[in-house]
Amino acid sequence: MRTRSTLIDTLKILASQLIVLHHLAVYSPMAHVLDESHPTLLGVLGDEGRLVVQCFLVIAGFLAAQAILSGRQLSLPQAIWGRYLRLAPQFAVALLVLMLVMAAVAPFYQPEWMSPWPSLWEFMAHVLMLQGVLAVPALSAGAWYVAIDFQLYVSFAVLMCLLPRGASGVPPPLTIGCVAVLTVVSWWGFNHYSELDVWALYFWGAYGLGVLAAWARASLVARGLLTLLLLMLLVDAAMAFRVRPALAAVTAWALWVVGERDALPAILRATWQALSDASYAIFVVHFAVILGFSAAWSRHASDSTLWAWSFFGLAWLVSVVLGMALHRWVKTPKNWTGIARG
Repeated sequence: MRTRSTLIDTLKILASQLIVLHHLAVYSPMAHVLDESHPTLLGVLGDEGRLVVQCFLVIAGFLAAQAILSGRQLSLPQAIWGRYLRLAPQFAVALLVLMLVMAAVAPFYQPEWMSPWPSLWEFMAHVLMLQGVLAVPALSAGAWYVAIDFQLYVSFAVLMCLLPRGASGVPPPLTIGCVAVLTVVSWWGFNHYSELDVWALYFWGAYGLGVLAAWARASLVARGLLTLLLLMLLVDAAMAFRVRPALAAVTAWALWVVGERDALPAILRATWQALSDASYAIFVVHFAVILGFSAAWSRHASDSTLWAWSFFGLAWLVSVVLGMALHRWVKTPKNWTGIARG
């Protein structure tokens, strides 16, 4: 039985919470009041908070690669369909919740950052996770990540189908080398062209580091290539520092070194793991909460910092509670978990 990783749980919790706070800082009108009294804090949340997505990308690659190491064998259609069912149900329900909130607040609150009411085609483009490549306006601030996560997994599954997997799930050098090359091409090629950010190749650098971090624990070749990549990113940071590659590199290094260690006391384990498991649901549903609380604030606006903190904090708390409820009530069918976990 696989040990639960406290590090992965902690990173998922921190990243999901920071994304909620980031979007509150960027989109909620309460943040404008708080910015006057706490400009540094709101500036960090608004400008740097989004960078924690790199942790999600690395972890996604790490978990996908672990599934290969575990020896589970699924056909390519099964693997892709399983991943889709891991992402789509909660995402679709979160979009429906968002549309209900949009309908409720439309008579008195229509912020410029909110996309217009979607057509059936635009809604289905989101459910199929094609809104980015089809240039459909995003309904939610986190919708892009869901589509990219699915693209990354599909690309990885196809790669594993085309390349040899090796005995006992340990990939041979050819497969590991191809992943490393794709990671390098992403970081020092595609990642420099922002217009490509609707495609998986733009983000494969972080995802590939996660894949190699998982394989490094079982393969000397993977350890060597991951070490080389981390050194390349270190040199690159010394020449022209970029936060996203640096954060991805640190995350991959931590996953490689710490691995699957359960370091939590028993009294905290259940709560910590529940928050971690709900991190995706929190991520996809929190934008609806932000819209609702922003609309409520527009009806009861105040210059009071205490009042603004109250709305800001309550919106964050409701996002967490609603996300945990969504995770509990909307689940992936049990027969299709397998390789789609993470």
